[in-house]
Amino acid sequence: PAPGSASASAPAPPAVIGGAPATPDGPASYVNAVACSPDGQWLATGSADNQVRLYDARTRVLAGVFPHPGPVTSLSFHPGGRQLVSAAADGTVRLWQLPPRPLRGFQGTVNAIGYAPDGKLLAVAGRDVQLWDLSDPWSPRPVGQPLTNPTGYSATVSFTPDGRTLAVGGREGKLWLWDLSRPDRAVPYGEPLPGGTGTIQSAAFDRTGRILAVGSEGRTVRLWNTADPAHPQFSAELSEPTNYVYSVAFSPDGRWLAAGTVDKQVLLWRLPRGGGRPVPESTLRGPGSYVMSVAFSPDSKILAAGTADRDVWLWDVSGDHPRTAGPTLTGPSSYVYALSFAPEGGTLAAASTDGTVWLWDTGDPRRTRPRTVLSGLGGKAYAVAYSPDGRSLAAGGAGPAALLWSRDEEEIARRLCERAGTVITAQEWAQLVPGLPYAPPCR
Repeated sequence: PAPGSASASAPAPPAVIGGAPATPDGPASYVNAVACSPDGQWLATGSADNQVRLYDARTRVLAGVFPHPGPVTSLSFHPGGRQLVSAAADGTVRLWQLPPRPLRGFQGTVNAIGYAPDGKLLAVAGRDVQLWDLSDPWSPRPVGQPLTNPTGYSATVSFTPDGRTLAVGGREGKLWLWDLSRPDRAVPYGEPLPGGTGTIQSAAFDRTGRILAVGSEGRTVRLWNTADPAHPQFSAELSEPTNYVYSVAFSPDGRWLAAGTVDKQVLLWRLPRGGGRPVPESTLRGPGSYVMSVAFSPDSKILAAGTADRDVWLWDVSGDHPRTAGPTLTGPSSYVYALSFAPEGGTLAAASTDGTVWLWDTGDPRRTRPRTVLSGLGGKAYAVAYSPDGRSLAAGGAGPAALLWSRDEEEIARRLCERAGTVITAQEWAQLVPGLPYAPPCR
């Protein structure tokens, strides 16, 4: 769902059916009823202006406005906390579905986000890492206790392709491998790995899950053999970077390893088919500032790099030698901190420290265009990730929560109709839109 976007979380306040219009500061008439949800998440008010207003009790932000044909006289939350019951002067009791919740409960900023390969588990990295069950993405729930990090900062997360191991990078050059065989009882595999120097900025598994690349402030990319995650083996150290390595990524087809660095370039290594040490292929230049993030398209043909120069560069890596794929993507007013391609490959998401998430159509890299700009994070955006099925997008940053947006139009329509409450009756239809055939948008 989309807290902060008009299409999926808290829809724009609907037109008022009679009574006084809504006011930005709250009810426009007498408040007849007040109710709090059992978990303390929601506060609802019912007033004589024919409206119920729903607020996030923690932030005091208006989350929804539910219109009624007459003054609201009574309110009560269902014991389960997911529905609100209202009564009005027209003699009708209505049941309302509550908006989905943002992901809360972590400490610090959201530094990284990652989906498990089956899409049912989401890792959100702040000071520690919290796992979330997304079996129902409209009602995410935390799984187990946070995966603690003694360094007090979790900078990156990466799942193995089988979803059974999670890599978490912290400060002091330390990286942990967690056993997720039972996500509700996750345990670390022994002592942390020496992933580099300073903060572990990025870590990524290859398509087999047997190789882990780690980029750090130590100006190197370290490779680990993780075929047996309980006994990982140091494999190689790539010393070509000349400054901090902010981001690493493997191409899905297993041909390339890319690293974005502070010295305004992307390093590209070719991966030998039979295994072995990656071979330096190219140094891609052009960005005017730090390369904050790198990502390959699902078909491995395009390499994208987000920069501190507020743009995204695209290279065609489908041939033997990389070349520019098209014009740079512009629009964000601050750093492009993270990138994620949609699974179908035609859309690229970019998290910017201006507090937005940009979506571009990259189906034809020579003719890209912006699709939309998402907001609502409440602060700088540091992380973004598409779900494996492409139906949802997760993002987070300096704000108090991580957000999920849905891309499933049919599901969005169904959920909006659920939240609309009682279906408009033929009598109400005739009163409100006389002369038009009865055709309620929700049934």
